[in-house]
Amino acid sequence: MIRNILLAATALVSVSSVALAADLPSRKAPAPAPYYAPLATTWTGIYIGIAGGGNWGSSTVKDPVGFPIAGAMNLGGAIFGGTIGVNYQMGHIVAGLEGDLSWTNKAGRATDNAPLNPLFSHRISESWIATERLRLGYATGPVLLYVTGGAAFAGVTNKDIAPAPIASVSQYNRYFGYALGGGVEWRFAPSWTLKAEYLYANLGTRKFFPGVNANNFVQLQRASVVDNIARIGVNYYFSNPTTAVVAKY
Repeated sequence: MIRNILLAATALVSVSSVALAADLPSRKAPAPAPYYAPLATTWTGIYIGIAGGGNWGSSTVKDPVGFPIAGAMNLGGAIFGGTIGVNYQMGHIVAGLEGDLSWTNKAGRATDNAPLNPLFSHRISESWIATERLRLGYATGPVLLYVTGGAAFAGVTNKDIAPAPIASVSQYNRYFGYALGGGVEWRFAPSWTLKAEYLYANLGTRKFFPGVNANNFVQLQRASVVDNIARIGVNYYFSNPTTAVVAKY
């Protein structure tokens, strides 16, 4: 008898436990939250900027037969201007086109060589320089390393300085040559970058004073100009510089 009562009680407890478990809420694991990968930088887009730094170089003034009229001139000054460009990124490779126009006060002076009168001197000054260049770079995250090359243009004045009371003579000319260089650009904010750049510009040789005769102490001259430009700048990108990557489960 007692044995039958115990068996019946055990069965009742088992059934009650199963029923209670069925009434409890389900404890399923929550769905994993979506994972947002870090923003991937892209350099594709149009940008504008400003840049400034130093501009130094050299100039040689020669007569029509190649004799150096004045000693070799070391030119130096500051440079500041604006930039506009466009990039297109393919993987890690970034190709682009950039143009800039800058004011500069680069200048230098040297006295005339013997047998010419050393009381006379020449002054070469550059007032502006512009370049139109291709850029080719390698991007890794927020950093872009690039090389660049293209055309260079500049405005140069050649001044023959005479002692008083003789009047000095000057003439302005436009130069055309090429520019080569490279730099690094770093994205420090979503639409802003900081760059450091070096350019070598060979502006070639131009003629001065073709219509002045030797009685006025000047003659036809050929002046060459070379620039070395080191500058830093800030660029602003108009396009969206980043894209978010969302992992799917």
